[in-house]
Amino acid sequence: MLTPNDSLRQADVLFQALGLLEPIGAEERRALRRLGGPVVRIGEGSYVSRHGDYPAASALLIEGFLCRQRLLEEGQRQIFSLHYPGDLAGFETLRLRLLDHDIRALTDCHVSYIPHGALESLMREYPGLAAALWKSALREGAVVREWMAGIGRRPALQRLAHLICEIFVRMRVLGRTSDDRFYLPLNQTDMADILGLSLVHVNRMAGLLRRSGLIEWRHQHMSISDWPQLRDLARFDPAYLQFHRPPLLT
Repeated sequence: MLTPNDSLRQADVLFQALGLLEPIGAEERRALRRLGGPVVRIGEGSYVSRHGDYPAASALLIEGFLCRQRLLEEGQRQIFSLHYPGDLAGFETLRLRLLDHDIRALTDCHVSYIPHGALESLMREYPGLAAALWKSALREGAVVREWMAGIGRRPALQRLAHLICEIFVRMRVLGRTSDDRFYLPLNQTDMADILGLSLVHVNRMAGLLRRSGLIEWRHQHMSISDWPQLRDLARFDPAYLQFHRPPLLT
């Protein structure tokens, strides 16, 4: 059974995430409390959905990190999307139905499954929420295009720096940084599977960023030691993240 605390928790995390993309008000926030079901724990490495599924619900991520991935026949993996708290993983199956990839937990996660019928009803009644939800899905496509440009054309050091900048900004706008320090659940194997690099190459590039005084990275926590230099190295412009108010970064 959905408890009042679960309902508030889901509404608040989704309201925060959508509010970064489109202005939404108190009435929409109250409407979000009618969504969802029980909050469930998904263990690290577990699958939320698998390639070939026909999901009847989207997974609202409340805590933790999810990724979208494809496993190739040779056993290689490509990660092409990260999900942060407040994201609706699998929202596109509201229209596409067939899932053409896996959605997997990178950390222990708490999620709530929101039936597509409930999302459809909400979007019909509240056009502002519909606009924010579709913008979130479209923004994910923009992120994938940015990653593709990186894999295809950026040198390895710039590629890694750009990914770190993106994660930092996403965490900052969600209020999940402490000064320039943030939780980074990705290990170097995950980074390699995002960036299309070998594990050895990622290790070397991370070492170079450390030695250059741009980052510190220990035990799943990262500190940005010199944001302007890291941003310039990455040639990072957060416009593709589609925030309706540009994040304040110094």
